[in-house]
Amino acid sequence: MFDAPRLEPAIKTQTASARVFRLLVPTLLLAACGGAPRQAAHTTRDSAGVVIVDNRAPAWKDGAHWSIDPTPVVDLGSADAAREYQFQNIVDAVRLPDGGYAVADNGRLQVLFYDAAGRYRATAGRKGGGPGEFRWVQALAVTGDSVLVYDPELGRLTLLAPNGDLRGTVQLAETGDQGHALHTHGLAGVMGGHLVLTPRVFMPGGGCDIGMCWDSAALLAYTMTGDVVDTVAEPVGEDVALGTNGFGIATFGAFSQEAVARAFLFVTDTRTYEIHAYRPDGRMRRVIRRAWQPRPVTSDDRDRWVRHYVLQSGASSVDDPHVASLRHMLEASPVADHMPALLMLKAEPNSTLWVADCRAPWATGPMTWSVFDTAGIWLGQVRTPDRFTVLRLTGDAVLGVQRDSLDVQHFQVLRVNR
Repeated sequence: MFDAPRLEPAIKTQTASARVFRLLVPTLLLAACGGAPRQAAHTTRDSAGVVIVDNRAPAWKDGAHWSIDPTPVVDLGSADAAREYQFQNIVDAVRLPDGGYAVADNGRLQVLFYDAAGRYRATAGRKGGGPGEFRWVQALAVTGDSVLVYDPELGRLTLLAPNGDLRGTVQLAETGDQGHALHTHGLAGVMGGHLVLTPRVFMPGGGCDIGMCWDSAALLAYTMTGDVVDTVAEPVGEDVALGTNGFGIATFGAFSQEAVARAFLFVTDTRTYEIHAYRPDGRMRRVIRRAWQPRPVTSDDRDRWVRHYVLQSGASSVDDPHVASLRHMLEASPVADHMPALLMLKAEPNSTLWVADCRAPWATGPMTWSVFDTAGIWLGQVRTPDRFTVLRLTGDAVLGVQRDSLDVQHFQVLRVNR
């Protein structure tokens, strides 16, 4: 299914390799990055049947832009809220056809349902392996009026009605790749009536040399009945570190990101500011590029990187003897030459693409996103609030998780002003 035509080279500012370290949990990694000089707009051309869009400046002029309303349309969760409004680990959320919401909480191993105003409707699931039970709630999707819940640990989909009632389960076939089994995959979304599953766990293969090594695996399309259809788009992967005593963290290593819309699957490896857009038939249809100047990784970057992840592990200080092995592993890990061009992708249903600008994992404040329209043209930038994690874009709103001053999770819906 995958067809990769030969493309013209990217613009000159994109030729250097840009890499960023990602832990196995995708939400954990963020690295600093280079800036983009403001130049003349964009150009569009055809190369071997693929539309290439080179963006050098945003299309929005002064006064014409989008913004995120910081006042939530829906705000659920607090330390003293009733149980049906308390969350432990929100991993995904979707808007339902009737305007309500389903929120996946992997801490509770449940999916909670609310109406359009945020009023509680129902709870589905509990820990276990039986019908309607979960061992790992990883992602949600909506097809028709059913909510699909993907459980990698059980390798199956659970179908729920909008009121939380169980409609059935679908066992997914194994991937056929022993090095990247089904339980290491996440649900990226639904496109063209098929499930798109992406590998999430990587490790060095037999062909890797000591140092930084790229491990990759196929993006897979599954039928709604659980059968593997084919590979879709290009393989995705990440850099891992291979040493004499095993493998571990590749400091600022590159990693793939994907986003699924109704008509496109977007894929990037974060090395350059280049995103490939695939149709459901697996053919690349568009390449989206944005001018970007790579910035080398400095010794200070590495020192701050080590300090950040040592302290994030719960250590009292970077010299805490209880985390000495972690600190030594981080200090000994190979380091990429350059910071990444971007951080993550999110797509609206109509294929408008949001790309999170890169920033250091220790950075605070609002997150900046570059917005590309359905033709791949860079419109401009929007900013989401500090401590807000984007889960889903609906077109007129952003669904996400806001952490308050007590680090309590809130499910929020923020309006997009266009």
